[in-house]
Amino acid sequence: MSDPYATLGVAPDASLADIRRAWRAIALQTHPDRHPGDEDKERRFKDAAAASGAEGGMAIELPSDEEI
Repeated sequence: MSDPYATLGVAPDASLADIRRAWRAIALQTHPDRHPGDEDKERRFKDAAAASGAEGGMAIELPSDEEI
């Protein structure tokens, strides 16, 4: 996997709020349910999900909403 911070478009010293905001913005723009059949957007969504740890990849470990 490439640099998870670059994938999300944030600096390595970004706050958790900035990382979460970047992930959510990418998810809204590229979610496969919003763009059925668009393989590029699906790949971007999966890369961002893996970078943010949303799918258990934990490249960047975000606390859950309950932990904040």
